[in-house]
Amino acid sequence: MNLYPVQNYAGAIDYSRIQARADSLFAVQKYLRSYELYDSIHTVGKLSSPAMLMKMAFIKEGLGDYAMALYHLNEYYIRTSDEMALEKMESLAKAYDLVGYNYSDKEYFISVYHEYYNYLLIVLITLAVIFLAGIIYGKFKQRRKQAGNFVLLAIVSGLLLLLINLGMGFQEGIITHPNTYIMSQPASSAEVLDIVGKGHKIIIDNENDVWLKTIWNDQEAFIKKKNVMQVSGW
Repeated sequence: MNLYPVQNYAGAIDYSRIQARADSLFAVQKYLRSYELYDSIHTVGKLSSPAMLMKMAFIKEGLGDYAMALYHLNEYYIRTSDEMALEKMESLAKAYDLVGYNYSDKEYFISVYHEYYNYLLIVLITLAVIFLAGIIYGKFKQRRKQAGNFVLLAIVSGLLLLLINLGMGFQEGIITHPNTYIMSQPASSAEVLDIVGKGHKIIIDNENDVWLKTIWNDQEAFIKKKNVMQVSGW
């Protein structure tokens, strides 16, 4: 069976057909071939459903690749806030002695925030357009009392900026490479703080060239990007 992306008559890749094929392969337990197709949808097409992410996690766990299983489970959890996924991640983390999976109310809030981000964005943009239209209409009709609309527009605009900045400011990553060096500075000649295996989860504070800035054992640390899969639930 052909595993290369299917193209429609316009030359665009038809990811719905690829997913249907992957689902049929998964159903008959041809997991390696189905994962290859799921991965093309996920990494090339930048598309993924919660159900697809769960299947990818299932396949990777079955293959013993717990780091990638955790990566897909984490994406699924950000999308859905499903506590069963949370319990599964904590179970895997405990089994392999991994750090970064002690979830708190903050992590739950962030997952809910990511789940409803698009809806909140649409609502705030719509309100901003309505208030702006009111201001323009008032100007056209030469109405003097526009303070209310200006105040409401300022409030909505502030909330919109806050929403966007929060979304840009939080990023997680799963270490997917064994024997990953954690450095004190973003340089290969810097002090080695630790050498860790795959599967640990980190909060990414910033990016610096080929380095990711994080906190490890309560101190500032740097890890090379190539050793980390950054989690995105969008």
